[in-house]
Amino acid sequence: MKKLAMYVFIDALGWEIYERYGFLKEMALNERKLRTTFGFSSAADPSILSGRYPDEHTHWSCFVHDPQNSPFRGMQILAKLPGFIFDRWRVRHNISKLIKRIHSYTGYFELYTVPFRYLPYFDY
Repeated sequence: MKKLAMYVFIDALGWEIYERYGFLKEMALNERKLRTTFGFSSAADPSILSGRYPDEHTHWSCFVHDPQNSPFRGMQILAKLPGFIFDRWRVRHNISKLIKRIHSYTGYFELYTVPFRYLPYFDY
C-alpha cells in the first residue's frame, strides 16, 4: 500500500509567525523552516512543489516575451479605454476568464496588472 503524504502551503505564513503563534502546530508532524525564494508566487510555487530553485526548475514568470506568438495581439486597444474601469481587479479577472476560455488554458491564468499596451509582446 502506498504511503500518502500531504503538504500544506499557506501563502504569507512565515516561519516567525508560525513559531510565535503556533498556528496548526498540533497538525504539523514534521515542520521545517525553509529558505525563501525571492520573487512572486510564480517562482516560489514551482520551488515549493519541486524542491528545486528557480534556476533549476526554470519556471519564473507566467509570461514570456514572444511577440510573434502572442495570443494577446490586438489587446493594446484596451489600453485606450478608461483605466478607472479596466484597471479594476474584477474587470481584469473577467477578461482573464474570457481569455482562458478562448485559448483553452488549463489551470490558473490571470492577467494581473500587466498593462494592456504591453500584452501583445508576451505569450503565456
